[in-house]
Amino acid sequence: MNVEHIEFIDRSSARVEMPPKSFSWKEKFQPPSNGPAFDCTMAQSRIEKTICADTGLAAQDLALSELYHRIRLGSDTTGVQEELCSLQRKWLQQRDRECLNADNLVDCLKDQYTAQYHRLNNWLPTSAIRPQK
Repeated sequence: MNVEHIEFIDRSSARVEMPPKSFSWKEKFQPPSNGPAFDCTMAQSRIEKTICADTGLAAQDLALSELYHRIRLGSDTTGVQEELCSLQRKWLQQRDRECLNADNLVDCLKDQYTAQYHRLNNWLPTSAIRPQK
């Protein structure tokens, strides 16, 4: 079935025709195999542009994103997922705060990514930590 147009009725009761391609799904962004995990054509901040321009940072960004998503998918409750999400958001804010005015932005970002990767790789949700008797 080939639909040439889709017809709608707008607020003023007028008929409006639109082509079906206006309603097609956008392809989900697939990061390149060497990173980063986000679309560099959409990069706006100095930090995002720096990550896109440096192959080492791009690879670190992708590796951290993949680790984050593996942990998130392996989490059994929304509470744990929210805790992980909060941890990552706080880190992004800290990363930006500490690196934005750094003398060497690339080195600062590499250090931040290394530390966060280590932190996530060893992370346990607070619900998994039980006080010892």
